[in-house]
Amino acid sequence: MSTEPKTIKFIYLRTILASIFIGLAYGFITHFNPYIYLNILVLVVVAAFLFFLANHAKQHGKSVNSFLGFIYLFISCIVAWLTSWAVYFCFNVDGGLSELFKHPVDFFKFIIHYAQHTHMSISKGSSFSFKLNTSVLTIFYVIELIIFIIPAFTSFGKNKND
Repeated sequence: MSTEPKTIKFIYLRTILASIFIGLAYGFITHFNPYIYLNILVLVVVAAFLFFLANHAKQHGKSVNSFLGFIYLFISCIVAWLTSWAVYFCFNVDGGLSELFKHPVDFFKFIIHYAQHTHMSISKGSSFSFKLNTSVLTIFYVIELIIFIIPAFTSFGKNKND
């Protein structure tokens, strides 16, 4: 037995809105937090929230088409990731949010440019500093994207109640 289409749409709409909130929270925390190790912990917490969200949508949506459910949740996870990048975009580009909507292609160019031209270092006090190569930083951002989308894959397959 499946849930009415209106209920499924409402559940997925709630999931998208929650993903936006999760992405905003992650973006703000990682933007203002100077400790890279804490950012990794925040990423793990975000992944846990996205897992919870995906499982909640899967259980309560009870969509007959599991592939369509996967697509909705995949989009939700991508929206969370893009929202976190939108925070960086708004803080680093003149015009902020309005520029994001006027020139969405520039947003993706910004992500690539940011990864290739941002210099980060991991330091312990003032005595030791390890500078991250931009290639390594790009790999970290790809790993971040993968961590953001993994929860969508929990939705693939049949529900236990089916």
